Amino acid sequence: MISSDIDSGGYDDEKIIILVSMTFLLFLIGCSSLQSDSFEKELQGDQLTHVHGMGYDKDGQLNFGTHAGLKYYKDGKWFETTKNINDYMGFNVVDQGFYTSGHPGAQSDLPNPIGIQRSLDGGKTLENVGFVGEVDFHLLSVGYESHDIFFYTILNLIRLWMKGYT
Repeated sequence: MISSDIDSGGYDDEKIIILVSMTFLLFLIGCSSLQSDSFEKELQGDQLTHVHGMGYDKDGQLNFGTHAGLKYYKDGKWFETTKNINDYMGFNVVDQGFYTSGHPGAQSDLPNPIGIQRSLDGGKTLENVGFVGEVDFHLLSVGYESHDIFFYTILNLIRLWMKGYT
């Protein structure tokens, strides 16, 4: 090591290098944890498949309820959520968010089927409307502004068919 006439204040070069390295490492860890907490990520490739419903919200964002969660188009790019990744069947976009039915994803703590759920914050949270653990509504319609819910179950279709209606 080259000695210097300047007093380093009791710190040698190795300690300074270790301190700078640890600070840089903590910075990198902090940045990566911020990214993993993000609610959305850019959709990669052609992953927009198995769509159950779609619609525009009041801000003009195009939303898709899919077998693998919520996907949407904004600012010229496709995104998907990183949380609440459920099989969104009977998916309906309304002015303030969306209503859906379906089945819980692997990370979900919702019972199967999820009944009718709604989100008024872009899918960040789901609110139970009813029928949780009881029914999966494939045929669900919701008023865009009124939020009136209309649904049909397969049992009703079978009853109509048995009575001769087609």
